Amino acid sequence: MEAWLYDEDRWPSGTAGGMVTEEPRFRRKFVKMQIVPSDQARWQDSWIAAFACRLEDNAYYDGRRLREEDLLVPVTESSVIAFEIVEMEADSFYNGQTYVDTMNREATEAFIKITHEQYKSRVGDLFGKAIAGIFTDEPHRGPLMTSFSITNASPEFLLPWTYELFERFSVKFGYDLLDRLPEVFLLPEGRRISQVKWHVVDLLQELFIDGYAKPLDEWCRSNGLVLTGHVLHEDSLSAQTAMIGSVMRYYEHMAYPGIDILNEGNRCYWVAKQLSSVARQIGRKWLLSELYGCTGWQMPLEGHKAVGNWQTLFGINLRCHHLSWYTMEGESKRDFPASISFQSAWWKDYRTVETYFARLGTVMSHGEPQCELLVIHPIESVWCQVRAGWADSLEANTPEIRLLETQFADVFHWLAGSRVDFDYGDEEIMQRLSAVARDEDGHAVFRVGKAVYRTVLIAGMTTIRSTTLRLLEEFRNAGGTVIFAGEAPAYVNAEPSSECRELAEQSVQLPLLEEAVSQIGIHLQGRQVSVCDEQGRPMADIFAQVRKDNENTYVILLNINREIDYSNVKVHIPYIGCVEEWNCMTGERFAVPSKQIGDSTQLIADFPPAGERIFVLAKQQDEELPHRSSVQTAAIYELKGPYSFTLDEPNVCVLDRASYRLGENEWEEACEILKLDRKVRQELGFPFRSGDMVQPWHVIKHKSPTHHLGHQLTLAYDFYRQGAAAVDCWLAVERPEQKNIAVNGETLTLQDNTEWWVDPVFRTIPIPAAYLRDGENRIEITVDFDAATDLEAVYLLGRFGVEVQGTRKTIRDLPDRLAIGNLADQGLPFYGGTVSYELPYDSFIEQVMAHYESIGGSSISLEIPAYEGACLRVGSPNAAMSTIPWKPNVTDVSEIVFSKAPLWLDVVLTRRNTFGPLHMEPIYSSSYGPDHWLTEGDFFKEHYMLVPSGLMQSPRLLLQTQKAY
Repeated sequence: MEAWLYDEDRWPSGTAGGMVTEEPRFRRKFVKMQIVPSDQARWQDSWIAAFACRLEDNAYYDGRRLREEDLLVPVTESSVIAFEIVEMEADSFYNGQTYVDTMNREATEAFIKITHEQYKSRVGDLFGKAIAGIFTDEPHRGPLMTSFSITNASPEFLLPWTYELFERFSVKFGYDLLDRLPEVFLLPEGRRISQVKWHVVDLLQELFIDGYAKPLDEWCRSNGLVLTGHVLHEDSLSAQTAMIGSVMRYYEHMAYPGIDILNEGNRCYWVAKQLSSVARQIGRKWLLSELYGCTGWQMPLEGHKAVGNWQTLFGINLRCHHLSWYTMEGESKRDFPASISFQSAWWKDYRTVETYFARLGTVMSHGEPQCELLVIHPIESVWCQVRAGWADSLEANTPEIRLLETQFADVFHWLAGSRVDFDYGDEEIMQRLSAVARDEDGHAVFRVGKAVYRTVLIAGMTTIRSTTLRLLEEFRNAGGTVIFAGEAPAYVNAEPSSECRELAEQSVQLPLLEEAVSQIGIHLQGRQVSVCDEQGRPMADIFAQVRKDNENTYVILLNINREIDYSNVKVHIPYIGCVEEWNCMTGERFAVPSKQIGDSTQLIADFPPAGERIFVLAKQQDEELPHRSSVQTAAIYELKGPYSFTLDEPNVCVLDRASYRLGENEWEEACEILKLDRKVRQELGFPFRSGDMVQPWHVIKHKSPTHHLGHQLTLAYDFYRQGAAAVDCWLAVERPEQKNIAVNGETLTLQDNTEWWVDPVFRTIPIPAAYLRDGENRIEITVDFDAATDLEAVYLLGRFGVEVQGTRKTIRDLPDRLAIGNLADQGLPFYGGTVSYELPYDSFIEQVMAHYESIGGSSISLEIPAYEGACLRVGSPNAAMSTIPWKPNVTDVSEIVFSKAPLWLDVVLTRRNTFGPLHMEPIYSSSYGPDHWLTEGDFFKEHYMLVPSGLMQSPRLLLQTQKAY
């Protein structure tokens, strides 16, 4: 492992937990537009500019700038538009301060002094040695006329502002922005496209890079540290425009540039492609991704593979895992789980994930990508169309920008689905780093920095830079291939122009349709991999990367579909060589049968869901490599159960409903514990806990007057017992030393050698069997409650079963055996450890073996058709357990069966049904964060919303016979 520093209290970086923005000059500020009826307009000292105009929806007409004296008499126009500078509202997320003005270099230097220089004073001797670098997280230049990350009223009328804005604008563009402010927020004379809008977003980008990116990069380089991290936010054209401008330009100012891929279902593949494009162009080797954030406890290891696979394919080679907790105490346990650490039951199996990616990353480090197509990035076509209310948070809500988003995504999917590799070209980077040149054969090439392209594609753009247009004209005149797909941009530098259409008429013109990709392939001389199904139909679900070095050609093929298994796929590779397959799961290599037709190679391959195949075309066959072989299944036997089982940790009954009373007040009726926590805080005037709460360290440091003002609070958690009389039980609770705990009136004693469960914060206290009784039981916990007190669920542990009926929980005897089906219905509704099913060697298996011998079987495999959990393990008392992390859920068990030992099948579960969210409707979400534990109304259910767990179909023994592949 390497040690890296993190530069912020939480995120986004730049405030040092609010300490930077204690200085008013460094706080995030905006230009605010307000509309005033003309008959009420009076000049205000706070106004920096005002205009009289006629308003129609989002458009303004006949605008004229006003001076103070102009408002001494009523204006004739219907409205006055006034502008002033306002400060971002303070927020608990920034510990009672605001976000920082990242366009202000002085503010960034203050951030560096508080954070980076403090690190240096303590561990600076380790910089560049034990400490490799520093991570900056989600900085941005402020939301652009949208609501993301601020609580100010009317955010659609807010434009990020910094002290240099108007002066820098005048110097760069030659006119006064104050004279044109209405054009930024509205549609001038009803026109949708505006050069002023384009200029403003471009300058905000430049100020952000000058004010934040460059000083951080300079400090890290001068102190021997690598700067990495990522900005906010990359997923779409609109998200970039709203918070940054262009993420591609920021990557130049990081030694290890990075991205952030949130959620398990994120399919914004172009985010990685944007990064890898710039990296190739400027020569960056290491590309970081913060991945697995907001995925929730329930994501299986197969999800870790699927999310990581496509990012690796598109260039990510530095995996930054989100996240590993120091503690699950209090609100921390809801801070975007799951924890990729010991708190997750699958933690010891995670080596299979990282070993796989280590091998895949090794393959991807060989050679150079065969990428000859440059696609001009259309981000600036959004810039020139922004206006007040153009986006809802990070998502565009105007039809024109939504169309740009659709076209942008379509172009990516059409190219990637046809296995046409390409890079994006950012126009500002191209303006500085591009040139037209000749290769060694005299052919025209288009250079962007260190990268070389033979074809340039323009698609889905409204405007184009004049500098880009000149480069394309030069490339076209030199004999290079320029392709226009769809309408050519009707604007140059965000002004109407026919120049680009004229170039398009002299270039290759194609419709902006999926079918046009095949014609692009023709212009690339057919050098992309072809993948077809058994009927010869092209397959868009298989993405590819082709890399070459002096010795070999590496072909990485990836099934991006997590549901469909593709068999007998026909793969046509436009290179020749002796084919090897490299297996990143096992590390094995095989010789693969193939056909060479002309200057290409053809072979057949299977792709499980989210599966990859790696083929290496070598100049010479490695004679020592075994041939890849396959087996055919001659017979299938279901092992129907029920099964004996063991658990690797005690079962758990979640107690997350309590009644309560404050002091000697009357008891309040039971409710879910987090709602109870808010009721008590509201009654006492304490701030709520949440993902946005002021950080505990900050409260302690500043000694809030309510922090240590205690109030006696008693909680009562009820449960029932039916049977399980002789079962030992424990109570797992946070900070038990701060609580008085009694079970049915009997006080529990915290022992010095108290053990812990799942996380050290959950200390376990034995409950003597005599304290429990049949029927209703009550656990009472009394605490001195203040603003820093965490009210949380408690957990009853033991070898018992749990029955849940609505909100009522009853502990009873565990079943002796488990059937196929949901464990929640078999006494394990909240269990989150490992369930080991025993598949015995019995008379049934004896019959199976007789059949196996009669057919001349070559191997026996165990198949698990369906299960719900994180991963599987298979083994026996005499054989180590081996992890099956993802599909296909099949493993060879010949040795175990031949030894007549029982098969042990482990289903490693997740902590979702233990730690939640347990009351969220619907059960699944596209992302998971603290708010999902605090749902209200129709999104909250009093009863338990549990995900399925356990074996969902009977395991099967496959009797297999060998055949040549």
